[in-house]
Amino acid sequence: MKSAQLYKHIILLIFGALILTSCDYFFPQNNKVESPNIDTLIDYNTVDAFPLFPECKDIPSRDKQKICFQIKMAEHINTLLKEGVIKTTSQNNDTLMVLLKVLQTGKTQIVSVKSKSNNKAYIQFLDSILRGNIVNMPTLQPAIKRGIPVTTQFELPIIIKSTTF
Repeated sequence: MKSAQLYKHIILLIFGALILTSCDYFFPQNNKVESPNIDTLIDYNTVDAFPLFPECKDIPSRDKQKICFQIKMAEHINTLLKEGVIKTTSQNNDTLMVLLKVLQTGKTQIVSVKSKSNNKAYIQFLDSILRGNIVNMPTLQPAIKRGIPVTTQFELPIIIKSTTF
């Protein structure tokens, strides 16, 4: 009889040990692997660094780099327009709104040229001058967003003042 009780105790002990060790099998384990914190909110309207001309790279302030970019871009567009001098018999002062795209490769493209003038031939002429000569633009350092070069668009107003001859 003692051996029967001993077997019962051994069986209960083994059964208890199995129950205690097998609890992990009944409940799913949460393997919490630490994942890096990923910021999913991206502001697509701003960039970390503006496109830069080689002359503007060494300027430490981000705001001053933007101003340098705008000035240099206006100078280059002014040069492009001077190459296609327009002779007119009437005074034609105008403001062009030039929509520029600086690609992630650093190349510049003209997206559109808008004018307050109703003269379509005049607008097409200015547009063709800009598009034809934009290839002479220097390659820029592209805009940067989160360490990645990105394509950006800018609207640049250009004031044209012509005099009659």
